[in-house]
Amino acid sequence: MSTAPIAQFRTDLAHAARIISTNGLMQGSLYDYQQAERDGIPPQQCRVCGLGAIHTAITGTPSPERWTSDRYSAVTDHLADYLFHHYGGTMTLPKWNDKPGRTAKQLARLLRKAALWTPTAQPLALAA
Repeated sequence: MSTAPIAQFRTDLAHAARIISTNGLMQGSLYDYQQAERDGIPPQQCRVCGLGAIHTAITGTPSPERWTSDRYSAVTDHLADYLFHHYGGTMTLPKWNDKPGRTAKQLARLLRKAALWTPTAQPLALAA
């Protein structure tokens, strides 16, 4: 793996953390659709969930119309590995994000920690 993708997803996760800190945390959907409709706030400035923040960091919008890209996949794959390593195999970002009582500060901290984390490859033990 080259260092360019690593640097890019680290930058994207750090940017997503800033978006969460600035916009606030949304639980249960990518962004606060009611805030956008009721208050006329552009979606990229509304409260967002973790995936919405990542998507905004990469594409400029939390909108699900542009979900597929190698860059988005690299970021979310790295984050999934981070969550697996630190929280176990059943933890996903939506589950972590939507836990009752979760705060924007906690999510921003998680994204910053994941940005700095370097996975260590460990060989699987073979049964004798």
